Amino acid sequence: MKPILLSFFLITAISGYCQINTTIEAIQQNHILWDGVNVTIEGVVFEGAGVLSNSNPNSSLTNVYMADSNGVGLYLYKSSFNLQDSLILIRGNKVRVSGRVINYNNMCELIYDSISLISLGTPNLINYSNPISIAQACDTTTYEGFYIETSGYIVNKINSALFGYHIILKQGSDSIDLYVPQNATVNINYTNWNLNSFIKVRGALSIYNSKPQIFVGYLEDYELINGLTEVNEPAIEIFPNPAQDYINIYNTKLYNSILIYNLQGKLILQKPIKETKAQINISNLAKGMYLIRVESEDESLVRRFVKE
Repeated sequence: MKPILLSFFLITAISGYCQINTTIEAIQQNHILWDGVNVTIEGVVFEGAGVLSNSNPNSSLTNVYMADSNGVGLYLYKSSFNLQDSLILIRGNKVRVSGRVINYNNMCELIYDSISLISLGTPNLINYSNPISIAQACDTTTYEGFYIETSGYIVNKINSALFGYHIILKQGSDSIDLYVPQNATVNINYTNWNLNSFIKVRGALSIYNSKPQIFVGYLEDYELINGLTEVNEPAIEIFPNPAQDYINIYNTKLYNSILIYNLQGKLILQKPIKETKAQINISNLAKGMYLIRVESEDESLVRRFVKE
């Protein structure tokens, strides 16, 4: 960055007199530099008014997330409720926002002063990065504020009457907290999110208590992958695991088919079987973790394996 431009930003941060037109991506790339600067940005609301609040009456109903066309997001904060703002800050609306950038508890935020509507309801403009792993989602220096998609197994559920639901999602050795606020706007019933179920989620990546957290606020932002409930019983054995070219599968009973999924729940390979053992060629699979499901007419079991 040129010294003159850097000096301009620093002077602006100190004086607060100038308003700079910039992008969300530029702010997130250098959020320390932008701290204290008055800016105007444009983007699409992806976590709308009322979604991030909980049953606590002191919560603001107009705190939202917005993102640019690349899915790079930013948290917008206002300390008091404003009805006019809440009518504009609806998911899918493209808006122009002016306010002051701050860094608070390792999060980049915009304390906004004014909002204007550019266009109504354009949910197709809500983009997210290609599905990422939980390990990548935990890298908040890269993805903080983004509208992301990830997936994994549910290993814990915590229900707080005051603060909503916390779901611990695990993928391999990595885990992350999903937060589902409890309020009238968020119409998600998480009671069918059973332990060990496989789920795909989208939401805003935030930081809470210095740890990464994903806000899930809409019905369309999660998908339970039917049949992908992991079991711990040794009903099927997979070896070697990890593997490079082939995996051998041994079943204690006769199953009809073997299916392999990636961690986004996409079916990669399907093979019929008529014996209690089978060998599968995985040499064409990309390196990473996969789910393998064996099916019979009345049962299906899922295990994990790693392709090296």
